[in-house]
This record gives sequence, structure tokens and C-alpha cells, in this order.
Amino acid sequence: MARSINYGAHNKFLRKESDRSFIRQIHIYTEGSVTEPEYLKIIKETILSNSPSQNTKFKINIKPSNSKSSPKNIRKAIRNEVQHFGNKKFNEVWVLLDKDDWDTQEICLLKDDKQISKSSSKFNVLISAPKFELWLILHFENGFGIATSSDVDRHIKKHIPGYDKHCNKIMFTQKNIFDAIERAKQLKKLNTNTNTDVYILIEYMFSLINN
Repeated sequence: MARSINYGAHNKFLRKESDRSFIRQIHIYTEGSVTEPEYLKIIKETILSNSPSQNTKFKINIKPSNSKSSPKNIRKAIRNEVQHFGNKKFNEVWVLLDKDDWDTQEICLLKDDKQISKSSSKFNVLISAPKFELWLILHFENGFGIATSSDVDRHIKKHIPGYDKHCNKIMFTQKNIFDAIERAKQLKKLNTNTNTDVYILIEYMFSLINN
């Protein structure tokens, strides 16, 4: 008698083998078109230099806005793209936003967008208050006493003389990146209006090296 074959089990095995060949796509959308993308490029290069190419199971896709973009416009851009991502299991969406004076409802609509969340395995909107440069400052100091955008501007020029929105790679070492993560966590614990969620993404990205 011929032996019967369980095609269902066989196909399941093939799907698992196929899944292993897929690379996790980390799509990072930024409100700014200069500072955030340049900083993320530094992080990307630092991470990849610590991750042997043959073991890299993820790809970091940095997607800056063409200009300073509102949460509404970022949401629209992501909604247009997620439909082409393919298997949600291998796609993540992260958004970096400044709190600035954006309407809270616009930010909430982005955070709660079902189309985006259903099309990605992770969807996180990370807010910096008052703005992204606070995260840069935390590479050099604890950020205590900073409350306004003017404070941020004043502090960052102390650490990066002549700061003009651009990020110089030599200013951001792996050590002070990790220092910034810890300082951001401390600011968060203080539960003030001045804080940044950027550390969540950066810490996560470094964790992928060992996964």
C-alpha cells in the first residue's frame, strides 16, 4: 500500500522555512528632513558595524519628510505605503514626531490609525517634547531644567557649537548613545512636560543585533 502523505504538514514546514528567509523591515518616518535622518543614519551605521552581515536579519529604512510635515501628512504618506509592504509579520512602522504646537487630535489620529497598525507587526509613534534636539542634548547632559524650545536651542549650542541642524558622526559615540538612553528614561520617570520617546526606538534597534 502506498504511504499517504500529509500535504498540509509538508506545506506548513515549507512556509516556516520560507519565513526564515525574510528580512524584518523597520520603516522609520521622520517629521524633519535633516536632523532626524542624519542622526538615524549614524545609528544605522553603528548598529550594522556591530552586526556581521551574514547574521543581519533586519533592514532599517529611513523615510524623512520632504519638509517639516504635520502628523496629518505623515499619516497620509504611511497609509499610502503600508498597502505595498506585503506580509505584516516582516514590517514595522515607527514615527518620530516633535510635540511642538501640533494639534493633539492630529497626533491621536495618527497613533490610532487602524490601517497602519493592521498592516505592520509594530506601530509606534514616538514624541519628543518640545522637539527632537532634546534627544541629541541627552547624549551630553541629563537635560534637567529644559522646558522650552528656546532652552533646547541654547543647550544644544553649548555641546555642538554652530549647530545648524546637521549631525556630525564624531559627536555621537556608542557610549554617549547608551548614556542618552538612560538619561531619557530618567526624564520620563520625572513625569514632566519635557521628555522624549526616541530612546525606545534606539534601544530596540540595538537589541536586534543579538536576536
